[in-house]
Amino acid sequence: MFPVAAALSFLALETTLPNGATVMLRPVAGAKRFAICAGFRGGSAYESPTTRGSYHLLEHALFLNSQADAIAEAAGCQIYAATYRELIIVTCEGPSERAASGIQAMKQLLHPISANADALAREREVIRNEIAIAKSDAKRFSLDELWNAACKDSPFGFDTLGDPQTMSQFDPQFLNNLFDETFCGANCFLAFSCPEVSVKEAGAAVAHLKTGAPKPLPPFPAIRTSRTENKRLRGVMVGFAMQADKQALWSVMSHLLRIAANARGLEIECTFGRASSGGIVSFWFPNADENAVKDLLKSFASSKFTETQMAAAKRLAKSENDPQTLPPLEAARSACIFGALGLKNISSADLDAVAASQADAAAAAFDPAAAVWLIGKRQ
Repeated sequence: MFPVAAALSFLALETTLPNGATVMLRPVAGAKRFAICAGFRGGSAYESPTTRGSYHLLEHALFLNSQADAIAEAAGCQIYAATYRELIIVTCEGPSERAASGIQAMKQLLHPISANADALAREREVIRNEIAIAKSDAKRFSLDELWNAACKDSPFGFDTLGDPQTMSQFDPQFLNNLFDETFCGANCFLAFSCPEVSVKEAGAAVAHLKTGAPKPLPPFPAIRTSRTENKRLRGVMVGFAMQADKQALWSVMSHLLRIAANARGLEIECTFGRASSGGIVSFWFPNADENAVKDLLKSFASSKFTETQMAAAKRLAKSENDPQTLPPLEAARSACIFGALGLKNISSADLDAVAASQADAAAAAFDPAAAVWLIGKRQ
């Protein structure tokens, strides 16, 4: 059982299945849609240079010769999966009255793969195309480059999509061994946001998995500060190390920086890259140059925040984090990620507890010398 389960108080029902899977349920009376997310520890942070892309290929292989897509589509639902640095998340969503079909589709999907070498070769081509599409997205490509620069000597710096060349060595037996290690009850955290469905009914999606053993979460490395030119990026992107146990504080700080940037006429986008024992919060300034961002950060690092500024930042943070107001898919996905990574979900009370004195002290972490910099093309 994942220790964070009790902390996610907005999910009213929780149980641990006989196979060790943690199941959490958020009953939503009258909800028109359901969402079920099953998170399994595994991903690029668990890989080595010789196994890069193994988890992403496994994710694709799950769907080969599976009836899961057909079951979901017949019920007007969608089932899909994604590989991250520390998690593989399988998601099914659809009309609330078809929740039972969504559970059945996920159960059907989570079985050892049934594919030959030719089928895997075709999936590698699909992944190759995914990588090409991702590289055409300047922001996505830049975020990956920022992580690579910050975590250069760690698997956390690997691209989550993997390396097709390395993937060519993975045969069905290798992937099924990886399936047994990854898709097991002890390594599973399932969150269901739905109308009146019991935890037993929700748990049927993963109750058939072997017990297995939980994967230990990989330690997050100390990030390496650097400055890299990236001509595909518009503007400037900076990243800072984020402490896993200070999620609420960092959420408030990101909005304080947003308010300060907007006051200078600077556009800003924030992305939280959470990991179990740390992470990187990145800020993209699409209409700024390096000097403008440095001036902003230098000023911000020595700020003393007023109660008015704190209240405004907390309002913005609450609008992004309040699980009571999130749609079913976002609520289930958030619970799945936080639970599987052993993190505490951010509550309104947590945000209210962030004091101005804490923010004043935390601002020093935004020293430009402590950042990972990607310098894009000038406007």
